[in-house]
Amino acid sequence: MISDDEISHVVPWISFAVEHKVRNLNLKVDIDRVSVWLVRLPQSLLTCSSLVELTMLSDCIFDIPESSVVCFPSLKIIFMSIRSPDGNLMKKLFRNCPVLEDLSIHGSNLNNEDELTFDINVPTLKMFRIWLGMDYYVSKHKFEITSCNLKYLYIKDCTSSSVLVNDSPFLDVASLDVRTMPVTIDEMDELEINRATELLRGINCTKSLSLTAYTMEFISLAINDDMPTFSNLIHLELGIKACFGWKLLPCFLAISPNLEVLILEMDHGVECTLDGFIGFETKCVPSCLRLHLKVIEITDMRGICDELKMVKYLLRNSEVLEKLEVSFASSMKKKYLRRQILNYYRGSPICEIKFI
Repeated sequence: MISDDEISHVVPWISFAVEHKVRNLNLKVDIDRVSVWLVRLPQSLLTCSSLVELTMLSDCIFDIPESSVVCFPSLKIIFMSIRSPDGNLMKKLFRNCPVLEDLSIHGSNLNNEDELTFDINVPTLKMFRIWLGMDYYVSKHKFEITSCNLKYLYIKDCTSSSVLVNDSPFLDVASLDVRTMPVTIDEMDELEINRATELLRGINCTKSLSLTAYTMEFISLAINDDMPTFSNLIHLELGIKACFGWKLLPCFLAISPNLEVLILEMDHGVECTLDGFIGFETKCVPSCLRLHLKVIEITDMRGICDELKMVKYLLRNSEVLEKLEVSFASSMKKKYLRRQILNYYRGSPICEIKFI
């Protein structure tokens, strides 16, 4: 924590680091007046040719010129923790990082009254992580990601902000945890609900996809016939929450024709009647079950009727399945459930069932 008098020393300190060819710079400036958040940084930092990694744990201002001056010529890694960021900076900062590869944004208690747009147009970007959390509900900020070379995308959003991915990059891994706190799904409007499916359309070229139970909850309310096809997807991890995940499982099997690994994580936070589930017996068995699916893992299974029905369907229709692995939420019925599952018909003659 520094005083108003001491804040005048920040610029000389940073300038000294730049003059001495700093490679990794960690900025954290806590001011003892709540009304002051933004710290203006020296222009010399913008053109520092030695800077490779920048960590900003305080909101800052850079005066990025409108001219063609090259900024951050060697900067490859940015980690920023933001609370009241400068909106103009968020529009220009990332566009001026010509070799940026790894970007992480941590936003907590974003209290900007204006709508913020984070314009992340970085062709060289390979990894992007975003974590947004706050004490109250807001859904007005926008994150637009444009990078044809993006490989890893991790999003945890408790604000229902708008996150769009352009150019459908060929991702290796995409992990989404999209939720709202404390507002319930019933209080959300159609635009907010559709944001999750818009995000899915932008990452439909990923090889590995992980969706939490909360994300599945969003998508289940907005699902329609316009869901994208995930032709490259070989690894799928889904959180299955009562009334929501079950509705989407047949859909994801249908739009993932080359799926090889399926992981289902059971979430039993809410009890649900049988009417809340959708049956798995469809007229057409998804092609991934007949041709490609090799591994199924199910965690925290309780052995309720619909779980057993799902296991029975998957075993019967997965013709090239090599392994089914099941863990139970409780050991009380483990022996009975093991015997029941082992008696199910297996469409694949080489399938092994493992209980853990």
